[in-house]
Parts: sequence; structure tokens; C-alpha cells
Amino acid sequence: MFFRSDQFPLVKLGVPAIYAKGYVDAEKYGKEETMKQVDRYWKEIYHSPFDEYHPKTDDLSGIVEDAKLLYHVGANLANSTEWPKWNADSEFKAVRENSLKKSNR
Repeated sequence: MFFRSDQFPLVKLGVPAIYAKGYVDAEKYGKEETMKQVDRYWKEIYHSPFDEYHPKTDDLSGIVEDAKLLYHVGANLANSTEWPKWNADSEFKAVRENSLKKSNR
């Protein structure tokens, strides 16, 4: 999913990014069945004519929790003096390091 996300063009330039995704039915179906459904979605529905919004629930509390978490991550990053870093084994680490060298010239 990370490689198909909207921020991926920036990632390829070395910009650190996260992809946050939750699944409302994960608790109900369990990990194995949820992963089967997720796999089916990415193969058969994502960016296809079947990719439509279908409201399943009126309970959006999980989305609110996710938004609060990501707000805090962003606020902590914005108020930090440290830049995010790629993991040592990331294929994008070298791209990021090269872009930082160019910007420090």
C-alpha cells in the first residue's frame, strides 16, 4: 500500500513519509480474514470502476482517534529540531542523504 500511496512521488525523492491506514472490521474478522479482504481490495477494487464510497457505519470514532494521533505526530515533528530519518535498510535513505547534501551547498 505504501508504494501505491499518494505521497509516493515525494518518497521517491527521499522525503520521509508515513502511510496510516486502519480497518474498521479488523477486530470483528481477525487478522487473517482482514488481510484477505485487504488483499482483495487492493487487487480488485482500488482505482477501478468499483472503487466507490460505501458508508458501513455511523461510528466514526476510530477515524477521530486516528486524526488526533496523526495531529500529535505532526505537531511533535513541527516543533522538533530533528528531521525524520529513513531506516538504515531503506531503499530511499541514499536519495534523502543526497538531497540533503545538495541543499547544504
